[in-house]
Amino acid sequence: MSEVSNCRSCNAKIMMLKTATGKFMPVDAAPVSHGNLEVHNGECRVIRKTEVYDGDRYISHFATCVNAKQHRKATSADQHQA
Repeated sequence: MSEVSNCRSCNAKIMMLKTATGKFMPVDAAPVSHGNLEVHNGECRVIRKTEVYDGDRYISHFATCVNAKQHRKATSADQHQA
């Protein structure tokens, strides 16, 4: 498993993992039965709905953090609304 740290805003246990696109994403450190991510060697990948997968499942911390909105980067649509 990857190094565990704490979310800066809600203090939950998270792992910063590299995605298939090479970006880092916060992932909850504890596996959950409804998760859609596989974690392996410091990286995560989406488990397809049609895929048979029996390993531990994880979920993006953006889906569970109560303060997730304040950590999202602004999109061009957001900038036009301001």
